[in-house]
Amino acid sequence: MVGPLCVALRAEKVRRYLVKKTNRHVNKKLCVKYASRSKTAVGRIRHKGMFLNVQKALVILGLKNDAGLSAEVLQKMLNDRSETAIFKTERCVI
Repeated sequence: MVGPLCVALRAEKVRRYLVKKTNRHVNKKLCVKYASRSKTAVGRIRHKGMFLNVQKALVILGLKNDAGLSAEVLQKMLNDRSETAIFKTERCVI
């Protein structure tokens, strides 16, 4: 006996607890808690995992402030620049 329970009964209760616990964690990972925050984050400019404003993105790209480019175009330019930099470093190593 383990406390007031026999070993088999306690093992069954522990198994049920673990099943419930895994179900709780699986359900939390699948849902997006705040859809509006997720939508906003997807639309923002990112570089190396950090959010950037338009001015900082222009500085990284070496463009003037009056370029008049949209956020989507800036994001594409940053992505192309990152891929080119990765390609150059891989080529130098080989």
